[in-house]
Amino acid sequence: MYDLALGLHACVVGETPILLDENSGRYFLIRGETGEQLTRHLRSSAEPSDERILLQKRLIERVDTRGTLDRKIAFCPPCHSYESDRDTSISGRLMVHAAVAQLNARLQIRRWPRENLFTKIRKLSAVAIAEKRSRARVTEAQIARTFHLLQFIIPSTDQCLARSIAIAQMLFRSGHHPSVVVGVQLPIAGHCWVQCHDRVVGDTLERVRAFQPIFAT
Repeated sequence: MYDLALGLHACVVGETPILLDENSGRYFLIRGETGEQLTRHLRSSAEPSDERILLQKRLIERVDTRGTLDRKIAFCPPCHSYESDRDTSISGRLMVHAAVAQLNARLQIRRWPRENLFTKIRKLSAVAIAEKRSRARVTEAQIARTFHLLQFIIPSTDQCLARSIAIAQMLFRSGHHPSVVVGVQLPIAGHCWVQCHDRVVGDTLERVRAFQPIFAT
């Protein structure tokens, strides 16, 4: 059985396959015959000849069944967003915690070697679970509302990764189970957001549905 080579993630947007390489942190459009072969692989319709060529180009590798299952994207299509909720009350203390979390996330990203970025994102849950969680449970809606208001104080344009990391950390510490999702669209553009199951926290449905998921924790 074959799967994408370790460190590679892919999805098909329209009829064009897009690769995300963890080692470089870059996206690649795969066109031509190789693109068609990769598309067939991603859609589980590849011929043996397709797999031989993809193997030669190191785009896929042989794995056992268990390994294949472990590397599937854990993604649930978004159905709800808290962005339209304007009635949720938040405290000034929660706003301060969110601001500190977002600024710390920006600093962390600058310190992380690019090739370790996705490994660090995967470890968010383990780190947060190991830490002492707050006794007073903060709801998903409160965290979403807090970061919605925070963007008027700390601009978050082109800061979706740092913002998502901060949101995910606060959710974990409040007892929730978020996923950090990376999506792509054509022409090549990427976006990062946070979900708890099918609920988007800190973003709009319209925004995230414009992107095809390519990586999720």
